[in-house]
Amino acid sequence: MKATESVIEIAILHYLNLLDDTFAFKIPDQRECRDGIYKKHPYMPRGIPDIYCRYHAETLFFEVKTDEGRLSPSQVKIHAKMGNVYTVRNIDEVKAVLRLIDFLHYPTSL
Repeated sequence: MKATESVIEIAILHYLNLLDDTFAFKIPDQRECRDGIYKKHPYMPRGIPDIYCRYHAETLFFEVKTDEGRLSPSQVKIHAKMGNVYTVRNIDEVKAVLRLIDFLHYPTSL
């Protein structure tokens, strides 16, 4: 059975929040539930990444996809505007991003 995006997100958040000097949380969905009814959140544009992460002094965003998942046009557009958005499919890809950040910003720490 393949993991859903939600399961992958939980695993990634658990991993990130175990790291020293790292803080991460799930960015809420564009829709919010009030009284059992989902409504579009007025200030949440479509395409916002799934996870906010503060890693050392760097702000990163992760868009989580399954192996078959693809970015929507609204995700491509907003991710380009935001910067530091990484599309990941598992914890190993998150680790690779963090190693890249370490290499680029803290080369003596490797």
